[in-house]
Amino acid sequence: MNALGIEEWNDQINYDSYYKNCNPVKCFYTITKNLYISTIITTITGLFGGLSVVLKILIPLMIQLIRWFLNKQRETIMATYQGKLQLHIYEK
Repeated sequence: MNALGIEEWNDQINYDSYYKNCNPVKCFYTITKNLYISTIITTITGLFGGLSVVLKILIPLMIQLIRWFLNKQRETIMATYQGKLQLHIYEK
């Protein structure tokens, strides 16, 4: 068993000599990360929480904008209608 294992571990890494000998064009590495169900659930919950906060802010503003627009339209229609009504009264 001892003959199959590592007898000596060299933890001294010389990157300069590696890059001089290897001379790579690009250096990259890959990080493999396991997705756990708890991470997925937490992420989705966080996204929905953020979305609900944004909607709580935006929806009242959108409703106020729609009401303002409808009131402007209503005022324009009423002013036009009153102008026509006064015009008909003065014609008779």
